[in-house]
Amino acid sequence: MKAYNEILKDIKKARADIKDTAESEKNLSRLFLLETRKNGTEADFEKARAKYEAAQEQYKKEVEHNETIKLKIEILKNNAQQALFNEIINPICNIWNKYEGKPHGEKTAAKIREELKAATGFYVSIGNKYDDARIFISPPYGTPAPFNSLEFYPIWNGEKQPALIDNKIIKLSADNMKVYCCGEYVENVNSHIKALKKAHADAMQAEKAMQEAIEKYNNLTRGNIAHANSREGVKHYLI
Repeated sequence: MKAYNEILKDIKKARADIKDTAESEKNLSRLFLLETRKNGTEADFEKARAKYEAAQEQYKKEVEHNETIKLKIEILKNNAQQALFNEIINPICNIWNKYEGKPHGEKTAAKIREELKAATGFYVSIGNKYDDARIFISPPYGTPAPFNSLEFYPIWNGEKQPALIDNKIIKLSADNMKVYCCGEYVENVNSHIKALKKAHADAMQAEKAMQEAIEKYNNLTRGNIAHANSREGVKHYLI
């Protein structure tokens, strides 16, 4: 796993690799092609058409390139969250656990926040949400980060895992925390993008087949025989 700051550099580099398609779009003007066809010779028309087709291909390549880069950035942002979690979760829990059993009053809470900021470089607050521990992370103003806020929460094991009980500090385990709404770290981003595009194409093909099957089924239904749709699926009613 790369370090958090290294991934930030990768994100910055990827963003710089996005191409400006304005010039390609300008070259796609069909008006130039039509005017040449109207006023020029056949040879002029063929040259204009070749130029247009070349511009069209260039624009297509740039759009596809940018789409791939945008996918890469999203995956890198996910990686950055996992890397940051890996780097700061132990210091966060260690600082919090120093105060185990103590009331979480204003002075104690402020002291903990100061220690967490010094140790991590981020604004960190810890509390309960739905009776479970929650750790909220926010970057200081002006600090580059691929997120506005981040949340760590306990891995569900069937029991509540609070950070506070009766406003007293409860010990947290770093091994029992994860990042909210975040996928696993991706080691090979380029391979992941290829697999993602392939899975997307397969899903679109399967969706098309499903729509055709639903339409065929619906054309055969009558009366109270329930129709099917892609959102709710095929209902079991009278059949």
